[in-house]
Amino acid sequence: MNRIAEQLDEKLRTLDPASAQQLESLVREALDKADQDKADQDKLCNSTSGWPEGYFQKTAGVLAGEDFERPPQGELPRRDEW
Repeated sequence: MNRIAEQLDEKLRTLDPASAQQLESLVREALDKADQDKADQDKLCNSTSGWPEGYFQKTAGVLAGEDFERPPQGELPRRDEW
């Protein structure tokens, strides 16, 4: 058992039942959140590349054959000389 688990166990023994139950609930919520965050991260990114799963398969070649043209940018405003 690591140190934090030992500290938690010690603390739970010193608390009244209602406080111990509240602390246990907070710890369970934190553990659930950590598990959910990990699951969300695993879904979002491929752990080896850092890109979302299937990203390149969905985007490769999507713009092939598109004719890109930069529209006129207009004139810059003239500033007063110093």
